[in-house]
Amino acid sequence: GKRMDIIKKLQFKFIIIVVLILTLVFTSILIGINQYNLKKTESISEIFLQELINHDGIMPNPKKAKEFGFPSVRGNFVHDRGLFQEPFETQNIRNYFSVKISKTGEIISIVSEFPLHYTEDEIVSLVNAVFSSNNHNSTYEGIRYLIAPKSYGYLAVFSETRIESNIQSRLFNISFVIFIISLVFSIFVAWLLSIWAIKPVKESIIKQRRFVSDASHELKTPLSVISANMDVLVSEVGENKWASYIQNEIEKMGTLIKDLLYLAKSDDGKTNFQMTTFDLSRSIMSLVLPFEAKVYESGKNLQINIQENVSYVGVQKQIEQLVAILLDNAIKYSEEKAEIKLTLKTSGNKKIISVYNSGAGIPEKNQRLIFERFYRLDDSRNRDTGGFGLGLAIAKNIVDLHKGKIQLSSKIDKYTEFTVIL
Repeated sequence: GKRMDIIKKLQFKFIIIVVLILTLVFTSILIGINQYNLKKTESISEIFLQELINHDGIMPNPKKAKEFGFPSVRGNFVHDRGLFQEPFETQNIRNYFSVKISKTGEIISIVSEFPLHYTEDEIVSLVNAVFSSNNHNSTYEGIRYLIAPKSYGYLAVFSETRIESNIQSRLFNISFVIFIISLVFSIFVAWLLSIWAIKPVKESIIKQRRFVSDASHELKTPLSVISANMDVLVSEVGENKWASYIQNEIEKMGTLIKDLLYLAKSDDGKTNFQMTTFDLSRSIMSLVLPFEAKVYESGKNLQINIQENVSYVGVQKQIEQLVAILLDNAIKYSEEKAEIKLTLKTSGNKKIISVYNSGAGIPEKNQRLIFERFYRLDDSRNRDTGGFGLGLAIAKNIVDLHKGKIQLSSKIDKYTEFTVIL
């Protein structure tokens, strides 16, 4: 039923909120880890190149690492200070070399502890490229470099970042897979939590719905007895204003119980009505006739504009009830000499029913609540008209069952218009 749809929507919103929060947390962790790793790797590379500069292009023995700034040494592993103490094996960095350059820009010598993967022409092009960039500490085509002035001119040290990039890429791929797995797991956990969180609300709504249904059924019998006894009493003592008041209240109570039972059955999904094709124009026209006398007695003007031969597939009694509710509201909640208009027209395959009345109108802040059950815009006015605030809720329910739309348009002190699109 409708209330169960509300529960499902509430559960869905709960899951979305939890998943969004966890997604933000996981994304922050993913970005944080990768950024930390990137910065840490860059920092180690910069330290490594700086030590090459400090030692004229030659990496010193790791056992003497303390002399050039590394805090601790275990064998060939140099450990960096920080939150995560990660080993950095200098002997694994084999693709590095240094180039001594004269003040005139000529290459004096190329220093490398390992075989070079570059020809002399490639090294000359590389040196010219980094010098022309005017940036002496950067990366060029996957090679990190650092240039420093020396007594003989300049010392340029180079180190390939291919290993760094591969490690960074591998870390990102692994962390992304973990991110996806965590996200899927969080959806499952959010679903379980939503069941637990929504359970009290669901039970409360079920109890409330059962109470309305049971109370309405229980009230039908005593109300029928009161009505029957009242008819007997009137037949014996005759009509009087007190008896008339009682009969009016019995009629109102009967209408209220009928409406409550309808809504309770609708919530339970027990309104199993069969759709049929019927003449909508004729059905609405026959419905309007009893209202004409009521409009005339209240000093109001009713205009009817119904397109002929409009057929519709639906539940005829429900559509007639829908139009009756809207028309009755227009009559009840409009002032004397008000203009009331009932219109039926088609637009393509859509059937459009509108009920207009001039009058006080409905404030914008109240318009979104007007279809809620037992909502009454003006208690004093509703006491005069005898309304319980269920009519428009039933109208909305009928429209929903027919997969249509009902819209409200209103301006204060001017008009109110309900439009139904079927």
